[in-house]
Amino acid sequence: MARGSSQPAMQTEAFPFSGGLDLKTPALELPSGYCIAAQNFEPDINGGYRRMFGYERYNGMLQPHAATYFNMAGTITGSISIGNTVVGATSGATAYVLQINGTTELIVTAVNGTFTSESIKVAGATVGSITSVEQNAGQTSLLHASYLSLAANYYRNLIGPVPGANPVRGVWYYNGNVYAFRDNSAGTACNMYKASSTGWTQINFGQEILFAQYQSIVNISIANPGVVNWNGHGLSNGQTVNFASTGTLPTGITVGTTYYVVGATTNTFQLSATLGGSAIVTTGSQSGVQSCAVLSPGLIAGSVITGKTSGATATVQRVLLRTGTWSAAPIGSLVFDSVSGTFVNGEALMVGGQPQVASTTPNTAITLNPGGRCVFANYSFTGNLVNFYMYFVDGVNHLQEFDGTRLVPIRTGSSTDTPNQMVCWQNMIICSISSSIQASGIGSPYSWTALTGAAELDIGDLCTGMLVRPANQTGGALAIFTGSPTSAIWNTFVLYGTSSANFQLIPTNPGAGAAPYTAQNIGDGYSLDSKGIVKMEQTLNYGNFEMSTMSRAIQPLIDSHRGLATASCIVRATDQYRVFFNDGTGIILYIKGKQTATINGDILTTDAADLMPFDFSQGAGIYFNTCESILDNTGVERIFAGGSNGYVYELERGSSFDGNAINSSILMAFNSSKTPRNRKKYHRSILQAVVTLTAQVSIGYDLDYGSDVNQGTRSSSVVSQTGGLWDQNNWDSGTWDSPYLNDYTIDTPGNGRNLALLIYGNNAIDYPYTIQSMISHYTIGRLER
Repeated sequence: MARGSSQPAMQTEAFPFSGGLDLKTPALELPSGYCIAAQNFEPDINGGYRRMFGYERYNGMLQPHAATYFNMAGTITGSISIGNTVVGATSGATAYVLQINGTTELIVTAVNGTFTSESIKVAGATVGSITSVEQNAGQTSLLHASYLSLAANYYRNLIGPVPGANPVRGVWYYNGNVYAFRDNSAGTACNMYKASSTGWTQINFGQEILFAQYQSIVNISIANPGVVNWNGHGLSNGQTVNFASTGTLPTGITVGTTYYVVGATTNTFQLSATLGGSAIVTTGSQSGVQSCAVLSPGLIAGSVITGKTSGATATVQRVLLRTGTWSAAPIGSLVFDSVSGTFVNGEALMVGGQPQVASTTPNTAITLNPGGRCVFANYSFTGNLVNFYMYFVDGVNHLQEFDGTRLVPIRTGSSTDTPNQMVCWQNMIICSISSSIQASGIGSPYSWTALTGAAELDIGDLCTGMLVRPANQTGGALAIFTGSPTSAIWNTFVLYGTSSANFQLIPTNPGAGAAPYTAQNIGDGYSLDSKGIVKMEQTLNYGNFEMSTMSRAIQPLIDSHRGLATASCIVRATDQYRVFFNDGTGIILYIKGKQTATINGDILTTDAADLMPFDFSQGAGIYFNTCESILDNTGVERIFAGGSNGYVYELERGSSFDGNAINSSILMAFNSSKTPRNRKKYHRSILQAVVTLTAQVSIGYDLDYGSDVNQGTRSSSVVSQTGGLWDQNNWDSGTWDSPYLNDYTIDTPGNGRNLALLIYGNNAIDYPYTIQSMISHYTIGRLER
């Protein structure tokens, strides 16, 4: 029958995909571009939802995503298997076989040498001949993507984990290299490795010795001249000393005054008030115990020291003066790459035959205790790149410095000296030991004495993170968080000032803090609080801060993962803050900035952010114990994670989760086309997508909030999400492979008040693609009664 004039006309509605996941807003209030379930899609900064990049294992060898393949055309006459190495009979070139396409083509990788038109052999037997070898010459986009994946798998299998046991404790980029930390197989120590073209190479930590002032109890004669008796002192004429006493010194010698050694013999010496001057005459009487201390001019890197008793020798690589000064009770440590012999406790350490300081320990190998979780910073305290070093803490060892060659333990002097958080700020190291916040000397990372400006403050609970924030008029601002999983105290403090002389520690947001390792800077500060993801931003009152919760739309997801956070990172290229949980899942917060809306005549400005979940677990319980986002030496952002399985991974790389398929889906909000009570006849929907290589997707739909069951043959595919089970009907599948905008039409026959699409993909081949928008075709029917 011909359509009558009374029949409703077909209508279309277009809407962009935007807004992210929303599990809280009532269905009628939820905009059409939002999701009500999602996995492994992220908000695209250019609009739409992008299937996420993959991640891949890393150890410095050729990365899987950089692999290439070659198409060998010719004739295969013998037996060839995948995994064989083919050899050019004339050229001697070799290649690894990835795939065999009938009798006319081989797909290979790891080509070494240059093949010619020649016969090819396997294990010495001729198996055919080739006429051409072309790089990356798949005939279609889908074949090209498939071959790239095969080549990536070959190189992936060459990349091993960090040697040892337990999760990776830390991974960091410093001076052009990637370093990783992992416990040894016995669980007795933590080792450090550098990524290289041959894999992980262990770093030798070197040795250290602790020192204090070289001093001794002495006898002083009252004579002309006075003689100091100190058996085997080792001092030379011209060295400086001073004296202390529990009582009184002879007349002619004053406590704390600097004197010069003259008339030195093996067990005695005399004193002069000036270098090379006359010996001092002592008179009067004395009482108590007298002691003499050597005033060292100061040890420097490059000095060769010799043990006065042991005869051991070593070249000093680092001098750490922790407290005191060289002229007043110096205490510190010396670091060496190697030692000849063995220093002993309590002996004089000689330079050029003159005692400088005394050892307080034998030389010992520098080691790291197992366990812990590293926090890093790269910094120069001298204003030049020559002294640009890596610093880190892990909660089970001393604060550490690394210069690319040797590890340098830095002691704060605290009785429990195992900092768990740190930052380099205002030319100081600020670290936390439990609830104590400690600052090094200004420009003196080895010095933790008030003489150089060191300070200690208390925040009342375990510090869980620190963020450098924009300065106020009087100096810097450092946000300090609490929020231990074992404590109910979540607070934020701001430390203002430039030194211990003007520090002010101000409680800023009582009740709001940060879970361990979740505080990050990306414009404003972000962290995972007990209530969700919070933003820390400056108020109009310059230098002050306020915090707001950004994740209310996914509160059920936040609640179900409370206490499970292990790490966080930022992704600068896409304006993202990410949190990782110990079940392998995580949350993406895409920072959109301020959003203005008029509600009931009032203009309201709020923070806008889209949230999406992801699952990196590979179905095997793998999670990221650490994650760090850095800028490399060329200014390119790179993101490295330490896995619970001992591998280091680089994120935003490749088309798979380390070779495993990326299981991705978005279930869109049910769209009623602004007629929520009218039944509609749905005809078709058109999706628009941007694809760089391939996008293999399955698309389904459902009507009437998933309650409609009267159309078509049902699929057995069921997606379980908050709110119920979504049983999709009339599935369609397709592959997009053009380089720019793609239209994909899916028939959506059925009657209902609203419609929702489910877009699903599950493979290890597709690189990221973005689904931007949807156009729905429908006719409006009767009003639902």
